[in-house]
Amino acid sequence: MDLSIVFGGRDDNYGETFIERLEKALEHNIRLLDESGLDYEIIAVDYNPIDEKYLHENDLLKSYLNNKRVKNIIVDNTVIVEENLCSTTYYEYFAKNAGIRVSTGDLIFVTNSDILLTKDLIKEIKKELNNDSKDDYFYRVRYRGDILLDQEPSDNPEIISNGNLLTGHLDGWGDPEQVLDLYENLKQHGLHQQDPVLGLWSGDASMFSRSVMFNDATAYFKPHKNVSLFLKDYMYNDWNFKYDGIICNPPYLKFHDYDNKQILEEVENKLKFKAQKSEPIAEKA
Repeated sequence: MDLSIVFGGRDDNYGETFIERLEKALEHNIRLLDESGLDYEIIAVDYNPIDEKYLHENDLLKSYLNNKRVKNIIVDNTVIVEENLCSTTYYEYFAKNAGIRVSTGDLIFVTNSDILLTKDLIKEIKKELNNDSKDDYFYRVRYRGDILLDQEPSDNPEIISNGNLLTGHLDGWGDPEQVLDLYENLKQHGLHQQDPVLGLWSGDASMFSRSVMFNDATAYFKPHKNVSLFLKDYMYNDWNFKYDGIICNPPYLKFHDYDNKQILEEVENKLKFKAQKSEPIAEKA
């Protein structure tokens, strides 16, 4: 898998036209990605749906969220209760992390639900897939524009270097023929030294390889000398070693896309027994 695109959302009428914006983004992005030849997946995380209004059941969205390229992940209220979170708050980065967990792409593109990709951006992503140094970078999109629901992004927009205001209506925003240079705009306002991961517009678009994600996670455990992290599939590794415990979250087969269930053959070969189909103990009356 070349690319995983991850976003979160829920049917809460955020911005008043959330469903319509999501519909437009799904239609537009699936069409461009299909034309690109990339092996891709889109992971849509429906985070804590309100009143059981699931995105995949919405009449405007169901055809897109049932597309073979789209994984629809639901984080239900039991998770929110277990984690002692506010039941009415949409935790954007919790939702995106849930999508990243089940991603399989070499590159992971984390974005918002109403972001429209462009042909130039997809071309740059294809180029970076062949970049031997991609594991050394955390990618951010430099140019961004706002358009209306009935507009399409331009293939050759004019680049506006900065806006009069940091947020809100900026020069070049709201016009499909213009985009804002985010880096130059931050420089004008003295904010270009900010953390690129957590800074302004960080939710709009970030991309990284699986190794970068693993290296960042590993850094959190450096103070713990008795903890080691390995980026590999434990079911295909270390059969000759024994451990006190193996942590697998989420459950292994449920979330993995093994069309031919090759792992069952691996288990049978290593443990020297044939997996048998289980029979029901009793039938319900």
